[in-house]
Amino acid sequence: MELPASLFKYCPPERVDILEGLKIRFSQPAVFNDIFECLPGSDRETNFDAAFLSFARGLQSQIDSHPEWDRKTRRALEREEARKFEKWCKREKEKGHHYRLCEEGQLRSSAIMGILCLSGKWDNVLMWSHYTDEHKGFVIEFASSDPFFGPTVSKVKYSQERPLLGNRSDGWNDPALFETKSKDWEYEDEYRKFEYFGKKRQLPNGNMLVEFPDATAIDTRNWPVRLLDIPPLAIRRIILGFRIADETKTRLFGALKREQLKHVECSQATPHRNQFLMEQTPIKG
Repeated sequence: MELPASLFKYCPPERVDILEGLKIRFSQPAVFNDIFECLPGSDRETNFDAAFLSFARGLQSQIDSHPEWDRKTRRALEREEARKFEKWCKREKEKGHHYRLCEEGQLRSSAIMGILCLSGKWDNVLMWSHYTDEHKGFVIEFASSDPFFGPTVSKVKYSQERPLLGNRSDGWNDPALFETKSKDWEYEDEYRKFEYFGKKRQLPNGNMLVEFPDATAIDTRNWPVRLLDIPPLAIRRIILGFRIADETKTRLFGALKREQLKHVECSQATPHRNQFLMEQTPIKG
């Protein structure tokens, strides 16, 4: 995939720390503002008739394997297993098993994956409003040719249809799950860089497999903050928001005065005089 010459990160004022520390967060899909992020869809429903038949056969097989049981023991087992099956049916009616697997897929992916979200454009008015605290922040322009990006960057596809759980012939999830969003987000022109943080295991063929943790072991209230180093030369320009505060501007200029960032250019974003467009004018820090 050919990337645009520049990729852009919209940042609120507090993210000056990206430039001060030269580290940037790779966020888990489960914490994104889009609730459908990496959440597969489901076109399957629980077959209760088949489930009951399987339950009845299993229970009878268990009883048949213990001819020494008396009537009282058999009845106690039947009541206990029937109680469990009734609870299972109730849970399935509230939320189908297959849909729960979809939610687990999102959580387990989030446990091993981090995503850096970028845009192919710097001048989207909605993104300036949503992601820079109403133009009080700034945009980082990255050089997409820097090795920091490389083959781990994908272009997001926008669709009305969600990728489905296990919809490939081999039963695996389609990789499009991680690169597909609703058409409602198409204005973002998003590109994303992936990194994997889970436990790795080498396969017999030499490939590395990142192991998914069990869903019950994931603490969804305390997602770790994953920070990766940014090569200074990957940063090309900083575009200041139209409403940026003097305090934020001072911190930005201070970060850019350091030797490793002296090459970074700076400009000021302003509204176009008579169109719904943003312009930028070069400035010196």
